[in-house]
Amino acid sequence: MIELVISRRYAKALVDLAKEKNSLDVYLSNMKQLVDIMQASPSFLNTLNDRFIPMGDRRKVLDLVLQKMGSPDDFANFSRLLLRKSRFGLIYFIARIFEKMVLVLQGRALAQIVSAKELNDKTYGELQKILSVLTKKEVVIEKKIKPQVLGGIAVSIEGEYFDGTIKAHLNNMANEMRKN
Repeated sequence: MIELVISRRYAKALVDLAKEKNSLDVYLSNMKQLVDIMQASPSFLNTLNDRFIPMGDRRKVLDLVLQKMGSPDDFANFSRLLLRKSRFGLIYFIARIFEKMVLVLQGRALAQIVSAKELNDKTYGELQKILSVLTKKEVVIEKKIKPQVLGGIAVSIEGEYFDGTIKAHLNNMANEMRKN
């Protein structure tokens, strides 16, 4: 719980900085790119979090990545602050909260769509249109593939959760059978 509180503070500070620089989209793009790099190379995050590696060396590694990303100076400074304060372990929370805050400021909504396998672009487009009508906002879709749902989809948007997966239906049937 404390991690979320701390992450929210850092995300809010980054939103304030991005608003001041009129660069919400640039900072959001950089944050997503940084998270993508960390997911693709877990050793990068491990290096940044490893206190046995001298801080100067960890900063050089971070600076090299930020430079290759073409990050604005203020975003790079924010990243260095996370490193200095040993908060890079919270980067996924910070990035998620930051994205939600940016979308709210832009009048957009984030929809997380979970399915057993990748859906085609047409299906995602139709879902996006339907959700846009329901929320009266532009909807950004985040895709998650979870084979354990067996089939169907689950949608989470603006605090609402709709579960149309086969796994959910099977669980509901099992619960009903236990009652009888």
